[in-house]
Amino acid sequence: MIGGLLLGLMGISFAATMSLLLVITSLFVIFFPVLFGAACVFGLTMLGLVVAGAMAVAVRLWREYSGSP
Repeated sequence: MIGGLLLGLMGISFAATMSLLLVITSLFVIFFPVLFGAACVFGLTMLGLVVAGAMAVAVRLWREYSGSP
């Protein structure tokens, strides 16, 4: 009795998952250029911040160990 109910709920859950996957996949294909561009901008921004931080640390260490004011 309970096995049939659980099997039915599992089928409904699987059908809902597959239908949502179909919708999300098609939306992802449509919006991929926008998402890719935003990801590139975000990645380059993060890379720039990391490089700026590394340069700041390098200048700080250079001034500390070279005796410059």
